[in-house]
Amino acid sequence: MTATDLREDRAGGGLERLLAAVVAHLPPAVAVVSANDGTIIYTNASWSRLFGYEDGEAAGRHLSSVNAPSDERYPGERIRQIAASLAYSGLWTGRAEQLRRDGSRFWCAETISQFEHGKLGVVWVVVYVELSAR
Repeated sequence: MTATDLREDRAGGGLERLLAAVVAHLPPAVAVVSANDGTIIYTNASWSRLFGYEDGEAAGRHLSSVNAPSDERYPGERIRQIAASLAYSGLWTGRAEQLRRDGSRFWCAETISQFEHGKLGVVWVVVYVELSAR
């Protein structure tokens, strides 16, 4: 199939199916999160393996359920910084300690971008790269 074939098949959903398969098979862990309420909408297979969930199991959970508890001096400050960066440039990068389903902790480098989805509203695309494996 060529790029021209995909463009012609766009109305039939061919390009969308291809893009969904690409994201599902990306090596980095990827999650799509509702910016409105922090609910995880989608995770790819790499995310599920990294965090210890079955495919699709994390959908509907709040993003905070996979963030390791911290001793932040000002609770919520990190999320305010992330939201401010996303509002300003549409991008945030940083490191955060995460929590696997079994309760074990690990560090990740994260990149978050956002965009407006026609049905879901503003969503965050979060890409995680485990640091402790390096």
